[in-house]
Amino acid sequence: MPGFAIYYYQQLGFSSHSFHGQPAQSIEGKLTKLQYLTKKNAANPGDLAIRRNYENAIKTAGGEVVYSDAFYSVMKITRARKEVWAEVVTRPGGPMYELYVVEREAMVQVITVDAMASAIDGDGFIALDIHFATGKAEVLPESRPTVEQIVTLLKKRPNLQVGVEGHTDCTGSPAANQSLSQARA
Repeated sequence: MPGFAIYYYQQLGFSSHSFHGQPAQSIEGKLTKLQYLTKKNAANPGDLAIRRNYENAIKTAGGEVVYSDAFYSVMKITRARKEVWAEVVTRPGGPMYELYVVEREAMVQVITVDAMASAIDGDGFIALDIHFATGKAEVLPESRPTVEQIVTLLKKRPNLQVGVEGHTDCTGSPAANQSLSQARA
């Protein structure tokens, strides 16, 4: 949008974003996050104008608006057989807006049973990063394939003894975090 500059940018090779709607939809693939901030002395066109500009652009390009309300515009388009989702998030009267874009694609499994077994046999341990929903013991979709590989390894090697650790951040009481850590493990 004219009068705005990129304030924050992040691109993740494989992730997911929960797009607002009725119901919300979690889409997985290459995720790009952007925050735009009004330039100094630039007029803010208004929240609705920002969202409508993106909506009109996607419709003109052959896409569709999936959901729209006072804060969110969710759109999707298919180009070269790839589905691309976008969400524009505005703040009432705020000097910034956010844009999330997911190029839908399947995750490439890189952690395999053989690689885990080799690491355990050679090093005696393996550290795996399993992601959970904030404040919950629910495994996020991007970590499910890794958990499935762990299950396969344990079935192939039923005598394998493992130790499992679960971690939390520092939000909440120590007792609640201990309980959450144990539930995650």
